[in-house]
Amino acid sequence: MYGEINQPGSGPAAAMETVRSNFGVDVHRYVRLDLAGFVQIVDAIGGIDLNVPAPLFDDQYPTYDYGVQTVSFAAGPQHMDGERALAYARIRHGSSDFQRAERQQHVIRGVLARLLNPLAWPRLPLVRPPLANRSIAT
Repeated sequence: MYGEINQPGSGPAAAMETVRSNFGVDVHRYVRLDLAGFVQIVDAIGGIDLNVPAPLFDDQYPTYDYGVQTVSFAAGPQHMDGERALAYARIRHGSSDFQRAERQQHVIRGVLARLLNPLAWPRLPLVRPPLANRSIAT
């Protein structure tokens, strides 16, 4: 976020103001987390179920130690833990930015669908705070 670079801690307020001024929508709350926080949330709710529309392959997927690894997804229904869901959402090679954005929306819908299931609710305490103080990494 540009606002965050100029003044650490100001990014969320700048983003909310941008949405308000461009779309006329007041944003009252936000969630800010890093990749590890995303993985933790998906794992805490027991993973997500997604139907992968086409095979997906990336032999340059980044690792946490700044290396690369190969990840692949077959087409069809799959249950994904946090790491797999993150990889599915983040793959940059072998598809366009539009396809990546579509996958990210697919993952968000999967998380929301899981959260609507009361069987996932008892698992939510497994998400450890302080998620609110983490930053988003892309």
